[in-house]
Amino acid sequence: MKSSDLVIIGAGGVGRYVAEQLRTVPEWRQTWRLLGFVDDDPALQGQVIDDLEVLGNVDSLTRSRPCAVIIAIAASRSKKQLLSRLEHDHYFEYPSLIHPRAWVAASATLGKGALVYPGAHINHHVHLGEFVTVNMGVVLGHDTQVGDFCSIAPNAALAGHTHLGVGVEFGINACTIQNCHVGDWSRIGAGAVVIEAIPEATTAVGVPARPQGIA
Repeated sequence: MKSSDLVIIGAGGVGRYVAEQLRTVPEWRQTWRLLGFVDDDPALQGQVIDDLEVLGNVDSLTRSRPCAVIIAIAASRSKKQLLSRLEHDHYFEYPSLIHPRAWVAASATLGKGALVYPGAHINHHVHLGEFVTVNMGVVLGHDTQVGDFCSIAPNAALAGHTHLGVGVEFGINACTIQNCHVGDWSRIGAGAVVIEAIPEATTAVGVPARPQGIA
C-alpha cells in the first residue's frame, strides 16, 4: 500500500505525541509518510525535533504540494484560527487519528481532524465535531455531543447527554453530571465538577464548578 504525505502543525507537546504515534502504530506507519512539523515560532523553524525537521511556518504549507495535515495544538481558539488560514487551500486532507487502544462505539460519529488518544472511551451515540482532541483516559458517556475545536484533557469524564459547545477546553480530571451544557468557548478547570449549565465564554472552576470570569 502506498503511503500518503503528512505534515504536523505544531511542534509542541501535542505535535511530538502525534509524531511518535505515527511512527509506532503499525497501521499509521504504513498509511502515512511523515514529512515533519510546521510551526509559527521562528525559534523552531529549521530545527530538528525528535528526528523530524520543522519545515517552516504554517503559511509555508500553502506553497507545498498537496498533503494531509494534522492540527496538533491543544488550544481551541488556535485550532480554529489555524484552520481559517488554511481553508482556502482545498487540497489539504484532515484525517482523524483514533488510537487502536481507544474504544469507540460503532454508533459514535467523529468529524474530520479528531485526535483520540489511547485509553479514551467513546460511548454509543456520542458525536464529536471537527478537530476535537480527546485525551488519554477520557470517558464520554452515551449521547454526549462535543462541538468543533473542543479539547478534553486526560481522565475527564462526561456523563450521558452532556453537551459541550464549540471550542470548549475541558480540564484534566474534570467531570459533568448527566444532561449538563457547557457554552461555546468556555473553559472548565482541572478537577471541576459541572452540575449545572455553564454560559458561553466562561471560565468555571471548583466543586461544584462556579463561573470565575471570562474565558
